[in-house]
Amino acid sequence: MDVRHIRDEAREAAQRSAFMDRWQYHYLAMKSLAPSLTVRRLTLLVRIADVANLWSYPALVQHDLPYVLLALAGFIRDRDSSGEVCWVRFCFDGAVRDVSDLWREAAHVSRFFRMVYRPPIGTPFPTSRELVRFETVERTLGFTNQADPIASIEDSDEFDCALIRRDEKTDGGSMRVSI
Repeated sequence: MDVRHIRDEAREAAQRSAFMDRWQYHYLAMKSLAPSLTVRRLTLLVRIADVANLWSYPALVQHDLPYVLLALAGFIRDRDSSGEVCWVRFCFDGAVRDVSDLWREAAHVSRFFRMVYRPPIGTPFPTSRELVRFETVERTLGFTNQADPIASIEDSDEFDCALIRRDEKTDGGSMRVSI
């Protein structure tokens, strides 16, 4: 999935601020699908979204962000239900080539998949040979309206250190991002 959009500073500031105000909702929704996801990885994904101008999309819908960020995450090392190491990766169906495709046609609701892989053999990441199964994930739309989520104090502190304090150091709306 590509993220290609021209930067719109006003829209970017508003969309990113809305995400930052409710980052714990997004994080916990993502963590329910990828339990090994860390706050550090989330902050890297936010930085990728910054560089790619994701926040500038006019039709961006906040409740889609956990799924978009998971799709951008690539492979995530995890454990299956038996405790064995596996890798997971997320993607949208083939109708979504650019993230804007999610919001283009109201009639088409894109499917979201969670793919589970065995550990790779001879390559740094799994290939189609290691694919064990894939699951269609229901994209929950109301998670941001639930009671306040509670991330651990350590997670909140790490998020604050990595992103919120860094944002205070930016000037004139320009992001200094290093990935």
